[in-house]
Amino acid sequence: MADNFFRKAMLTGFGLIDLTAEKAENMVNELVKRGEIVEGESKKYVDDLMEKAKETEVNLKTKVEDILKEKQYATKEAVDELSKKLDEVLKKLNEK
Repeated sequence: MADNFFRKAMLTGFGLIDLTAEKAENMVNELVKRGEIVEGESKKYVDDLMEKAKETEVNLKTKVEDILKEKQYATKEAVDELSKKLDEVLKKLNEK
């Protein structure tokens, strides 16, 4: 039953990243109502689900960062730095 629980949770896709404790409790309570998990184990399932959500978020962030580095996209910080330098150059040109 637990494997089925996590399978269902993972099928929610990116929604898992946006998971709050309240949403996790609601999901688990619904499974308890349907008899898919035992009520006494619901806290464990909520905790496990929140841990999986955190792991998913960390993994997704890491993969996105890797893709951005691989594709050599500019970071916000790099764009901001270039913007500042451009402003300085334009200011100096306007002073002349």
